[in-house]
Amino acid sequence: MAEYNRFEVHHHGDVTEVRFVDSELSDLALHDELTSELISLAESEKPAKVVVNMQTVKYCTSGAIGGLLCLRKAIIENAGSVRVCEVSPGVRMTFQSLNLEGTLFKIDDSLDDAIDRF
Repeated sequence: MAEYNRFEVHHHGDVTEVRFVDSELSDLALHDELTSELISLAESEKPAKVVVNMQTVKYCTSGAIGGLLCLRKAIIENAGSVRVCEVSPGVRMTFQSLNLEGTLFKIDDSLDDAIDRF
């Protein structure tokens, strides 16, 4: 299994959890690395069910969410699905202002909820 700098990968049965390690996803260089690593995960593991756990993230720009959109696209191309969980109120506002919550991303309160809803 590959090593990633911007997130950890955990497996819960047939669900792949991507857990970010950074509390702020705002740096442009970080966006590029994050997007590259997310695409690498999607292409190498081809997971069908992915939960993006944002528990550690306190601040997130639209550029970082762009990386999540790339991940979602790659997963959906392989007939998979993506859920997001444990989103702070500030980060959730970013999803809402971009009209992504409930449209492109289903957001759950906890990891267990996300796993149960697949």
